[in-house]
Amino acid sequence: MEGMICMRRQRKGFLTWIASLIPGAGELYMGFEKQGVSLMILFWGSVALIAMLGMGWPIFLLPVIWFYSFFHVHNLKTMNPEEFYMVEDRYLLHMDELAKEFRSDKKGFFQSYRSIITILIILIGATLLWDGISSLIYVILPGFMYDVLWNIGNVLTKGVAGAAIIAVGIYFFRCTRKEEDQFRQEKMTRNQEEAQNSAAREFMAGTFGAAMNETEKGEMSFSGNPMTGEQDFTKNEVPVPQPLLGNLPIEEKEAEEKEESPKDCASEQVEK
Repeated sequence: MEGMICMRRQRKGFLTWIASLIPGAGELYMGFEKQGVSLMILFWGSVALIAMLGMGWPIFLLPVIWFYSFFHVHNLKTMNPEEFYMVEDRYLLHMDELAKEFRSDKKGFFQSYRSIITILIILIGATLLWDGISSLIYVILPGFMYDVLWNIGNVLTKGVAGAAIIAVGIYFFRCTRKEEDQFRQEKMTRNQEEAQNSAAREFMAGTFGAAMNETEKGEMSFSGNPMTGEQDFTKNEVPVPQPLLGNLPIEEKEAEEKEESPKDCASEQVEK
């Protein structure tokens, strides 16, 4: 990667403008080899399909590829050096990943892209078949009959293309409606969850505040008679636990009183 970055060079001269006129050449001139090769394969591959197979529909790709390459080169030319050297050189349309996947597992590759490959094969086959039949009819039939059939073929082609476009539009419209309904449902569910969470937070905050108020009220010191259990509280003082004697059962209290009473009698006799 470092070697490829060192090969890059931002060029702004007249040769850059000349190279930008050829798809992929400007990128190669600045050192973006992967992008340049990708653009050349796309552009000249479309030209080869049009020339060798006689297909006219890939011609719409040529101006798109050309303008993309032209303005891409001039955008690279006008970047500051930091942005220029941060641009990643990679293949367009993930060509390298597709090639790697094809080499590693050909069967899995065809299964993954079976629908796209099928559509391309059908388009190419239908185009070639139509061109062959039209050429044969032109040789066999007289001129006016060929013109009639040619016009009918053009009308049918446009009708089939229009019907296909309408079908694709309806399909995307239905998919869009389903996605919108799903998005609305998810949004409603998300709003309900947020409302429940906010209500739970408010409830917890209120409960916590009430607990704090009770704690502040309970911050009082204890004073009183431990035998009777009478309590006097003074606010904002550290609470003191009740003596153990006040929490003793009644039987234990009576036993302690009996133990103390003989001692008191003996002391009175000694004094006398």
